[in-house]
Amino acid sequence: MTSVTKQKQRSAAITGAGSGLGRDIALGLAAKGYVVFGTAFSVEEVQDLKDAPSGSIRLAVCDITKEQAVKAWAGEVSDALGDNGLDLLVSNAGILTPGPSRFCHSTPSGTNSRSTCSVPCPS
Repeated sequence: MTSVTKQKQRSAAITGAGSGLGRDIALGLAAKGYVVFGTAFSVEEVQDLKDAPSGSIRLAVCDITKEQAVKAWAGEVSDALGDNGLDLLVSNAGILTPGPSRFCHSTPSGTNSRSTCSVPCPS
């Protein structure tokens, strides 16, 4: 990823930005002048928003259920932003498995594998 311009530009990171509500949020923020970084499920989703006319949207295929993949994506976003930092984080990605959702099973690393996934904030 290339660095954001030297002039401070608002930035957002959106998980699940390749489709659905996340895609709509990415398009809306880009139209308002944000540089948007996002995760997508497929290369097709990345290409679809790469060709979007409204602003700067930079998606990467990222399996948000894999901690290492999330850390790599977060590192790429951080590198691209440099000292500017991130203005907005939208934790939108989720996974859904068929059946009752009475229990949310978590892996030892704390990532929910049943109904939702969240990007952990670095400490």
